[in-house]
Amino acid sequence: MKKIILLGCLLISGITMASIDETKTNEIDVCEDIAALAKEVMQQRQDNVPLQTQEQIALEFEGESKDVYELIVEHAYDQPLFNTDLGKQQTIEQFRKHYFELCMSEDN
Repeated sequence: MKKIILLGCLLISGITMASIDETKTNEIDVCEDIAALAKEVMQQRQDNVPLQTQEQIALEFEGESKDVYELIVEHAYDQPLFNTDLGKQQTIEQFRKHYFELCMSEDN
């Protein structure tokens, strides 16, 4: 009987851990998506895409997604343009990383 209870506890514990792992994986996926979006927006900023183009793209989003997109665009367009490929790539990567870390810290 003790073995059955112990086995049941381990099984429930394993299911709970799997659920937690799945939730964490989903959070990471969402944060990776936000970071990828931030990277794309900053890439466009560094390619000197006009802000008006970003505003048109924002119309394709709804609700919170639109709010997040507009926030990322506003932040990206507050950043300077760089002349060198290295400067552009470093800025793009730092921007992507910033949004990934920001998203992950909000989930905890």
